Parts: sequence; structure tokens; C-alpha cells
Amino acid sequence: WANENGGDLSFSEQLWSAVDKVINMYECDIYSYNPDESDPFGEDGYIWSFNYFFYNKKMKRILYFSCRGKTKAYEDSDEQLDDLEDHEGRFFSMDDI
Repeated sequence: WANENGGDLSFSEQLWSAVDKVINMYECDIYSYNPDESDPFGEDGYIWSFNYFFYNKKMKRILYFSCRGKTKAYEDSDEQLDDLEDHEGRFFSMDDI
């Protein structure tokens, strides 16, 4: 990761640094969303996930952080995210903030 991205920080260090820059994690209340079997965000082929909400009352901000793992054996019939142009506005970079 560091070699490819020209830095000394690992992926997780860069990730949490960016999150902290946006919402100041140490001043947040942190909540987790643990879905049951009827998860409205669940989709076929995903084998694990985690979901966190960071709430900073002083900054009046909420950050939703979610990650999912998809099994390699599952073929997505919709071929989701193959063409980013079809999903414009769904993705943003930390530079946009």
C-alpha cells in the first residue's frame, strides 16, 4: 500500500486519519448498526459487514462508515459498479469535503 501510494502510512492509518480529519473521532459518540436476518441493506453474496455511525455534536456532523465483504463464488448478475459513469454522485473523495 505505502509503495503504491507514495507514503509511509499503512492503509488503515491513512483511512482513520482521513475519518478523524472530517469528524474528530475523539469527540464523537460512536454507534454500531448490527442487522438481523432481515437487513434492509443486505444483498446476496455478501458474507460479512460492519456499520458505524460517528456523531459529533459540537461539529453537528454524522459520518456513516460501512464495509462489506463479498464472496468470490458469487457472481453479481447486475454487474454493479462496472461503469462509474452510471453511478455519478454516489462516490466522493476526501478532497470534495
